[in-house]
Amino acid sequence: MDQEKLAEVVREIEEEKALGRVAAVTVFKGLLNQPELVSLSSANATATGSSFGFSQFDVNMPRPILEAQTLQLLAANIPLCTQSIPDTACTFWYYRLDLYANTVPNTENLFFVRLLPSYYKPEFFQPTPSVYGQNVTFNDYPSVATQLALSCKRDLMYDNAIATVDEWSGDAAYQLQFVPQDITITYDSTQNKFQMTGLNTAAPLFAYSAADTYSAGTTYAAGVFVTYNSAVYRSLLAGNVGNTPSTSRTFWSYVTDRLVRDFVAYTPYQTGQYMVSGGTIYKATGNAWSGSPNIGTDWVAPTQPLGPYNYRYLVAGYGDPNVVINQGTNIVGGNSRQWNQYALFESGDIVQYQGATYQSTKQVKGFLPFFIPNTTTNAYSATVQYAIGDYVYSGAKWYVCIQAVKGTAPTGLYTNNAFWRFIEYSPNTSSVYWKVGDLMTYTGTVGNGVFFYKCIKDNNANQGGPIDTGGVFSTNPYWIPSYWTPLTSSALLPTTGLYALSRTFDMVDTFDGFIQYPFPIGIPAQPFNPAPRRLLNSILGFCWNGLFNPTNLNASIGASTGIPNGTTTSEVLNRIRPVPYYTSYGSGDLLTTGSSTTATVYTADGYANLVYTNVIYIYTTIVYGSTLDTQRNTNLISTASVNAGNLGISFFANFLDTKLRVNRADIYSIGIELRDEVGELYPLTNNGICSFTLGLTYKDIEQENKA
Repeated sequence: MDQEKLAEVVREIEEEKALGRVAAVTVFKGLLNQPELVSLSSANATATGSSFGFSQFDVNMPRPILEAQTLQLLAANIPLCTQSIPDTACTFWYYRLDLYANTVPNTENLFFVRLLPSYYKPEFFQPTPSVYGQNVTFNDYPSVATQLALSCKRDLMYDNAIATVDEWSGDAAYQLQFVPQDITITYDSTQNKFQMTGLNTAAPLFAYSAADTYSAGTTYAAGVFVTYNSAVYRSLLAGNVGNTPSTSRTFWSYVTDRLVRDFVAYTPYQTGQYMVSGGTIYKATGNAWSGSPNIGTDWVAPTQPLGPYNYRYLVAGYGDPNVVINQGTNIVGGNSRQWNQYALFESGDIVQYQGATYQSTKQVKGFLPFFIPNTTTNAYSATVQYAIGDYVYSGAKWYVCIQAVKGTAPTGLYTNNAFWRFIEYSPNTSSVYWKVGDLMTYTGTVGNGVFFYKCIKDNNANQGGPIDTGGVFSTNPYWIPSYWTPLTSSALLPTTGLYALSRTFDMVDTFDGFIQYPFPIGIPAQPFNPAPRRLLNSILGFCWNGLFNPTNLNASIGASTGIPNGTTTSEVLNRIRPVPYYTSYGSGDLLTTGSSTTATVYTADGYANLVYTNVIYIYTTIVYGSTLDTQRNTNLISTASVNAGNLGISFFANFLDTKLRVNRADIYSIGIELRDEVGELYPLTNNGICSFTLGLTYKDIEQENKA
């Protein structure tokens, strides 16, 4: 404002004041502190998200805006300098179901294929441009397929872990949910859709863990399977001779370590489980728990079912809770192998359940881990103050404290006293009433590996012991057996979760022959959304929501079970490749072999979406509750349609008069936040300058004077 204009304004203010019409400060405030248009630029931001990019920024106003009544976004310019696929949606999840261990989808048979995030610098990990698939700017479907082909063959985290874990991990254990060349994800130009194909036509149905079939002097053709050191490998090249499967990844691809184990006495084998006796593989015809296998009655030699039944594959859905578990968390120490009722665990496996660590004492499936005492740490001591519920081992018997005590030992072999109750099932305890949660020992099974039973339904011992009322299996209405031993240390508990494992293994370097991990330091691991609403699955057109009932599925797979047409269970079964045999209401017999029951390809439900987002939600710190949306609840100022291609500039112009009330707010700074179509932060690099134009109104001064 020049001197002449300023002098004129001052004269007007003095005249108005002399007439008593308005206070001079109000007029001056209207000229300087109540602008009708305000322009914001991210170039003037005082704070952004990181040193190289942002999704939100704050701008301090050159002078305060006072007593604003309404605010409206009039225009916005947002550069679209992003990749085609969000980095939080770069992982493809799928299930590999197998008869031996896991016929029902669970965390143990959920695997991934991923594109490395766009911010990983290739000079840190790409020895050549064609080793690992990465998220880049894609202009068409074939270019996506090219990167996916690399991702299906090799994974950075997997390669680094296999190469380094023996050298520096010590006692640490890791569960890597990636299998090289287990699936392919390809583009079908005829359908204009992506397809997933699993390795289920030639893989061996069963393999014996204790019998290696690999021989160093044998020449193997491409596609031949061998067993070596309790794992299955597939030959990748013809003329493959003298290459050790576990160390020659150019010649061999790891398939699985799920191999049939030798029969172990008094293991709770359930119907359909497998074991080896005398070098021959057998399948349980019913629940079997015995000191030796009853071949021909409890056990029969399995046959290859119709169709390519070796593995079955299921593309996971974005709403699957198992995906949330296997993608991991960003909490250090919060990524551990979890027990679940549908997985088969081998003897010695270590899992976590409800925050406690357990180790299996037998091969088990479906048996719940629970606390059991042991003879060493729970031996009775006269110097210990015992509380109600404490268990002690005294005189080769187990007792539970029923009244707080110190210095008074359990008396006699079976005798209870006022402080202790004998907890072994025997005729001498027929009057004892067992309550849910109580532990009991049973001499008939302790020698067979069942050290304790836990009460799951109130009962009196007159109703029979654990063997009398159903044995060790889940048919027992009162007791469940202990096949898990609590561990005081979690040092050997396997680390799981893609986030935690990629944080550890994606960036590895070597200095003077010594491995440094992770290095370079501070590079964020494979990102994810804690509540995923899109995966690489859905980006590629595999649009299932992932919701299913595992109990119903468990009863349906491989059984002649009537399933209502159009139910959730039948929908899931139809997504499995090959489709399992099942009967539906309206069909009289089992389906015969046909296209669906032999198909190994799953074609995507829809077309791939290579548009990062169709809208950008713009939030500001000054509108509060004037708006309501389903993404964030408050602070939405407008929704801008993305009307330019990737690497273009999206221009938003408001054609609707939608003033938002800010109720005479004084505005000293304005914060802007950008989010995409699913509510995730929309990322921009610092060279992507955003600008926003706001229109403001104020309470009419004349109306205020009249009042």
